[in-house]
Amino acid sequence: EGEPMRWERYDATRGRRGEYSVRLQDYGSSSRLQIMVEAAGYMPMTSPLFAKAGVYTTDFALKKARGISGVVQMADGSPVANATVALLEPSDNASMEKPGELRRSGSGGDFQRTNPRGQFEFAAKLEPHTIIASHALGFAEVRASNLLASGKIVLQPWGRITGKVRVGSGSQQGRTVSIQSTDWEHGMEGRTGPPLSLFLKVETDAEGGFTVD
Repeated sequence: EGEPMRWERYDATRGRRGEYSVRLQDYGSSSRLQIMVEAAGYMPMTSPLFAKAGVYTTDFALKKARGISGVVQMADGSPVANATVALLEPSDNASMEKPGELRRSGSGGDFQRTNPRGQFEFAAKLEPHTIIASHALGFAEVRASNLLASGKIVLQPWGRITGKVRVGSGSQQGRTVSIQSTDWEHGMEGRTGPPLSLFLKVETDAEGGFTVD
């Protein structure tokens, strides 16, 4: 209770001719049970909450809808082609284990590449929350509501962290240095966790020096 719904898209059921049948588990636990219907070109819809076991009939009347679209740019307005763009709902997150490489995690999320004009368009989502864009030229993380207002995502140049590790007087080569996401409390910004799960790792050189891009 009080947390965003975690949609099990990895266990989705496909309907035929507009009909569907779903078996739900975990009645009587602390979980909230609900189903969502998604179809290309339509706004998703959800059922009422199911509190106890039984046979239910729930019909949906989907309405046509367009999703979120926009363009990825640099600060000078030039479009960025082939950027990875992820649309994340409150229970989704993307991961990054190599500098600049956005990856899909088990929680879901919708991923696309921008076209030669830097444009992208996602299907309609129930609760679009955060959009992340990544490219060799830069990175951006914006609220979906801000993109709806501006239609633009402006990449910020990548940074770099350098330093030295010292432990006593021995060799400092081969020490592991990692950069990870900050801690996140459930419910912060209406999410179950941070939009980006970051884990970058490098080893120190003979002098104990390291550089993380």
